[in-house]
Amino acid sequence: MRLTAALMILLFSLLAEAQERVLVPLAFAEVPGANGSRWTAAVTLFNGGTTAARFIPSPRLCPSSSPVCNPPLDYTLQPGALLHMPYGFAFGHGRQGIMIEFLTGDAAAIAVHVRIRELSRGADAVGTELRAVRAHEMLTGVSQLIDVTTGPSLRTTLRIYRTDTGEPSPFSVAVFGDSADPLHEQITIVPGATPDGIVPGFAALFLPSGAGERQRIRVEPLATGVRYWTFASVTNNESNLFTTITPN
Repeated sequence: MRLTAALMILLFSLLAEAQERVLVPLAFAEVPGANGSRWTAAVTLFNGGTTAARFIPSPRLCPSSSPVCNPPLDYTLQPGALLHMPYGFAFGHGRQGIMIEFLTGDAAAIAVHVRIRELSRGADAVGTELRAVRAHEMLTGVSQLIDVTTGPSLRTTLRIYRTDTGEPSPFSVAVFGDSADPLHEQITIVPGATPDGIVPGFAALFLPSGAGERQRIRVEPLATGVRYWTFASVTNNESNLFTTITPN
């Protein structure tokens, strides 16, 4: 008991040192998808700086029996080093996003790369890069996603992540064609992040498919103090080719 308490004190003291957090939007070993597809999302880190960087991947989710945590609870990435994160570091939260906390070193010099890939197509599927988002890049106002393609053969999904720890908050999501009048509009409630800020609040919307239209999506938080990130993904139902659209 005393050892556990001591470890918790040490952990929270480390968290107080956190220099920066980075949102990893997806991270999982293999999950089934529509039409027999199988997906994986891999995370790779590279230290391009001149000093070692210490970071913690989701420690408060970490069971003591997990090989990711035992040993140790944190990682040190030396200058010039590349690290392929173990798939289990998100502990079941990788489909809704997870935060990585950098404690020491030059956090700005750490490249965080996320790649999603559909496995059933074998070596032909090299995957698509997903943007990892740093805390200072989070959005607070209206965002626009432009040239989002929809159609009967496509699955179009909008994902919203909240990194503030406030109460559940409404977002207005509107889909436009070529005119200023929305084709579709709805209010979506997005929860806040967990109190420790490690697991972001998350909501996914499956947008109605038009007749192959190239559309614009407007995302607007309707409460103050909300910090969020959003992106749209478009997946071809036949080929499972996956494309992402980020805010402008």
